[in-house]
Amino acid sequence: MKSVIILTEGRSGSNWLGSLTSNTGYMGRSEEWLDVNKLGFEPDNFEDFIGAVIRKASTDNGRLCIKIFPRHLNWFYNRYNVDFIKSLMDRTETGLILLKRRDRIRQAISFSRGRMTRKFRSTHQSIGEEFYDFDAICQLYWYIDRSYCFWSSYLNIHEYEYYEFYYEDLLNDPAKYVDCVSNILSVPRPESIHSALEIQRDEKTEEWVKRFKSDMKQKDFLESLRDRPASRK
Repeated sequence: MKSVIILTEGRSGSNWLGSLTSNTGYMGRSEEWLDVNKLGFEPDNFEDFIGAVIRKASTDNGRLCIKIFPRHLNWFYNRYNVDFIKSLMDRTETGLILLKRRDRIRQAISFSRGRMTRKFRSTHQSIGEEFYDFDAICQLYWYIDRSYCFWSSYLNIHEYEYYEFYYEDLLNDPAKYVDCVSNILSVPRPESIHSALEIQRDEKTEEWVKRFKSDMKQKDFLESLRDRPASRK
């Protein structure tokens, strides 16, 4: 088997890019398979978990695609005392892709809106009300930055080779990403690529960007990062 692991953080375009490869039908099924909500259940032991992930992430030709955020890897290690990435690399021929986004403000705003509405894909229905929250955007900006630092440290300390992409560079030419995945998995380049997902960035995003930049001139970024007392409920 051959596998590709996408190392990233939320709202980096990973859903859209993953759909481009998944829709080919032979480049694995890209998803956050270390999230038990995506997997569908929580296995009792490590072997059952990795077996379930391999089944879920694979297409019939034995090609796997898995998307991992830092919190997924840490949760898995705390639960099973095993580094999932190292274990999968021992079992399959694995390529690593680091996917990042340059515009952290818009990424943090998208993350904030997604948390409120639970609409992380254009095909999802909104189930919550969204409202501008300066502190939440600051906290998510910080969180996203720490996630990217985590992946850089993880890759460098292990001296792993990897491919690096930025979301902004792929907007007009995602074929570069799809070609990379096809090379890692040793499968033909698809003749065409398509996705049912649409970009969710809209006028409200731009309104919040302007408001956030204005607030940054008047409010304290560090204040928003202070630990808050736990809610009594």
